[in-house]
Amino acid sequence: MLYYKKRLLIKLTSIFGILILLALSSSKLFAQEKTDNSIDVKIHILVGPYNLNPVTLTSAIGNQIASILYQGLLVELTTPPYELKPALAINLPKRSLITVGETINGFTYKEGGEMFEYEIKEEAKWDNNTPITAHDYIFTIKAIKSPLTDCAHLKPYLAFIQDIVIDETNPKKFKIYCSGNYFQSLAWTGGYNILPEYAYDSQQHLRKYQLADFSNKDSLKKIKLDPTQINFAKEFNNSEEIIGSGPYKVSQFNIGEDVVCVKKNNWWADDNIEPQFANEVDKIIYTKISDWAIVPFALKSQNLDVVSSWPARIDESILAKSILKNYNYHTPDRIVYDYIGVNLKNPKLADIRVRQALAHLVDVDDIIKNAMNGNGSRTIGPIHPSKSYYNNSITPYEFNIAIAKKLLAEAGWMDSDLDGILDKEIEGVIVPLKLDFLTNQGNSRREKIGSHLKKNAALVGIEIEVKMVDWVSFIEYTRAHDFELYCGGWAGSTNLEDLKQIWHTESYNSGSNYVGFGNIETDKLIEEIRDSRYADNRDSNYLRIQEIIHQEIPYIFLAAQKNKILIHKSFTNTNVYTARPGFYPTEWKVNRKFLKKKLKAQR
Repeated sequence: MLYYKKRLLIKLTSIFGILILLALSSSKLFAQEKTDNSIDVKIHILVGPYNLNPVTLTSAIGNQIASILYQGLLVELTTPPYELKPALAINLPKRSLITVGETINGFTYKEGGEMFEYEIKEEAKWDNNTPITAHDYIFTIKAIKSPLTDCAHLKPYLAFIQDIVIDETNPKKFKIYCSGNYFQSLAWTGGYNILPEYAYDSQQHLRKYQLADFSNKDSLKKIKLDPTQINFAKEFNNSEEIIGSGPYKVSQFNIGEDVVCVKKNNWWADDNIEPQFANEVDKIIYTKISDWAIVPFALKSQNLDVVSSWPARIDESILAKSILKNYNYHTPDRIVYDYIGVNLKNPKLADIRVRQALAHLVDVDDIIKNAMNGNGSRTIGPIHPSKSYYNNSITPYEFNIAIAKKLLAEAGWMDSDLDGILDKEIEGVIVPLKLDFLTNQGNSRREKIGSHLKKNAALVGIEIEVKMVDWVSFIEYTRAHDFELYCGGWAGSTNLEDLKQIWHTESYNSGSNYVGFGNIETDKLIEEIRDSRYADNRDSNYLRIQEIIHQEIPYIFLAAQKNKILIHKSFTNTNVYTARPGFYPTEWKVNRKFLKKKLKAQR
């Protein structure tokens, strides 16, 4: 009987695979025979971005696509030591110090500062053939700093920019005046994408205010109430414009779906041979397949060229020889970590002993093994283990049910009504220890993490409900602090960590400090890190704030992962990187031999 059940299972699996392949062959994934010599790349995505405005977008895939559509004054190279090189700028800027107490253009730099002098390349132009000027740069900075625009995640990084003065004889030349000694000042003055003022603010509403007004509290109050600024922000936040100075433009975009980008004709930098201007590929197609179970079939039929972030939860043995013979498989480091966020302002979670108990209920080793398929290394804080200032002296919370029970009892939680769920009187009301665990739909790894915690919490009398919501709702709930627990992940960069966006108290309602972490000491540590040019001073503060975060448990840190990238062998020069997204198809070249084989297989 068991034999026949196995045979039936094999037949059903085979039929399921055939149905998927038939669906692929009749869908948008099936590649049409190419009639020209163009080079197209199909990149797998789980879900398409909800917008492609580089100021307001927050998704990783959105930022990935934006990197080929827009440019900044400078660009970070993809290999160590990750140097900044000119993109729109002619050269790296001239840099000089502003002395403490010096007054420039009516503003006194009480803590000193820096001045950067940039000049934009003469040949740099927008798609309508108008020059890219300092006015576009100033517009972009104002749009980010405006209190009415939807980019809370960016505002802390540009708070140090105080004023910009355009050269009277050359609109491509300008000086940026910065307050304080922000350690990422060069990267953030030069590295952010510039938008064309003519497309995003055709009426020049932001010119009504000086840049310094966007750093002045009294002026910000006026801006918030100004009808012209309200109308501008409303249009900007919902803008469908996708106009940048990068090598590609969007030819197809529907919210949450596929995105198609094509190489521009007569791009302003076509003759530039430096690697940051590479645009070898003619068309880049970001192809949505939201179900990972279908991806191996798309690989087998060679209907995808790139798959990255291969889920740790999916066994690599599914990558059969029939797939790997056509793809190169890479596993570069990835600066990203998973965590469980804890709402520190929720009365049930305000007692540190409850948070400690929750930390002891999480078996991180089990999560790495079963939810991540072994692809992860435990981490204790927001700093990636590869960085020199990662605090190796911190001991992770051990998985221990008995300790969790003891801590909860010490915090006054008991099962007074004998219903199996702990309860406690809070502000005169008996409250059961029931917690919602929020995460996004389509992420089975996070769902497994929630189920793991739910099972272990039940052993000590905590009831947890795992709630899966769509991505937009997930972002809205976390930003509004409307959760008790949630499962999330942060992707870092190869730069020094600026902790203000996620961990400073000012970022509770104007950043990404969703959990409500922080106090005077931690704010001071973050500010000193940001204001220090010296590694020794920064590193000691990095080590200390990691200790405090570990003690306070705003997050239950889980694991850092490696990236897993499959790239079709029809392309060469396919280097992979630690820097996101881990690959850059703009620099690839075609292997005609494998391309012919791929197209033949797709027929």
